[in-house]
Amino acid sequence: MSELTVIATGKAKPGMGDKLEQILRGCVAATHDEPGNLHYSLHRSVEDPDVVVGIERWTSQEALDAHFATPHIKTVIAETGPILSAPPEVQVFTMLPEGTSPKGRL
Repeated sequence: MSELTVIATGKAKPGMGDKLEQILRGCVAATHDEPGNLHYSLHRSVEDPDVVVGIERWTSQEALDAHFATPHIKTVIAETGPILSAPPEVQVFTMLPEGTSPKGRL
């Protein structure tokens, strides 16, 4: 299987965006150190400060599955649960060939 891109969106309860960001920032270094992690970055919405998006790239489904089983991600899930307005939306994608070369050039 090819590399996977994950886009995870979390929406905090009103006014809890700073807390959500703080919790998520706490797992970045540990995630970067995981085998199979190619990219992990966090982004905060300009339009809604209570929305934080994580963009991740993984070498395989197995690496992604292992990520979700790590203690730091289990902690993130436990800590963010009470402050999220809804369960996070997690989408998994495979990259199309046009996106694998620099700037999309073939």
